[in-house]
Formats: sequence, structure tokens, C-alpha cells
Amino acid sequence: MLCKTANDVLVAQEKGKLGIVIGTQGASMIEDSDQFWRLEAMTRMGLRFLGLAYTTANALGDGCGEKRDAGLTYLGEELIALANTLPLMLDLSHCGHRTRRGHRAGTRAGMHPFEQ
Repeated sequence: MLCKTANDVLVAQEKGKLGIVIGTQGASMIEDSDQFWRLEAMTRMGLRFLGLAYTTANALGDGCGEKRDAGLTYLGEELIALANTLPLMLDLSHCGHRTRRGHRAGTRAGMHPFEQ
């Protein structure tokens, strides 16, 4: 069962069904702000979490495997502002430390205590 909300997950559990939450491990499909429509379209199709970076750097920020740990780019800050308007969680598990700290400054939602 496709789960787009927390309530959908609870309904799947009550019905004994497998609940599926769609997400990505990195956001390399977005290389400039002209491609933000992709994120909006994927969210309409059910995407509910997006990994900002997956170990290496991309146009949004550095992953945890980057020695330089440069943090978020300006494009990454713009994407976070867009994500704040969508039903979307940002997955920071493979981001570098400075990328995670940059996310905290721009998000409207809190972070899980493990990430702080």
C-alpha cells in the first residue's frame, strides 16, 4: 500500500498490509533551479523523502564521504526552501556535517535528536 501520510502508515499496519513510503538516496537528479519542477512532480506522484546527498557531493551539498565538508550550496538552500512547501522529509543520513548544520538553519521542521 502506497503511504503518503503518517495516517496511511497506520492504516496499512491495521490492515496487515505492507506500507511503502517512496524516497530517494540522493538528489543528483536536480542540478539547477530550473529542475525543481522534478521535485514537485515526484512529490505529486508520492515521493515523501529525499536524500540531499549520498556520500559524495552534488549540486546541493557535500555528502559524508567528502573530505572538504563544504556544506550546502546556494542551490541546496533554495531546495530546502522549496521542500518546506511540500509534504516531504529531507533525509540527511549520508550528508556531511556542515550540510546537516546548513539544513537546520533553513528548515521549518525540526530534526530527530540523533541528527542534532
